[in-house]
Amino acid sequence: MADISAIGEMLSGLRRAIEIVKFLEEHAPPTQKEEGSKFAELVQLLGAIRGQLFEAQTMFEVSELEQNLQTTSTLVKLNDAYYEVDENNHATGEAYCMHCWETNSLKRHLHHWYENDRVNICSLCETKYLVGRTTFTYCGGL
Repeated sequence: MADISAIGEMLSGLRRAIEIVKFLEEHAPPTQKEEGSKFAELVQLLGAIRGQLFEAQTMFEVSELEQNLQTTSTLVKLNDAYYEVDENNHATGEAYCMHCWETNSLKRHLHHWYENDRVNICSLCETKYLVGRTTFTYCGGL
């Protein structure tokens, strides 16, 4: 995938191309003005391409932000899950999926599985964990 600066340059180029087509349409000889629908069609096509590039740019930026958020905080492993750490480097908060964190550095919370109350599941990779190995309490740990 193209990097963010290349997408920005493409957007600028398309914006300039649209301006040129509009200028040509305004300054076309009277015989060519009858074919103005081709100019309009070209402007519409360039606008659609510009919209798709803008969407790609937005998705790229969101993807970069999500990646940055995934790796900003430190996690500590406690039994079969990872937890964020407090100022004393103790596990705190909700459990994160061990598989997702170790394989892709993705922080995904575990949820209770609807089929079995004794199982937590990751909504992304669907790895199942025993509740007793992934539920952290603030009073003394597991």
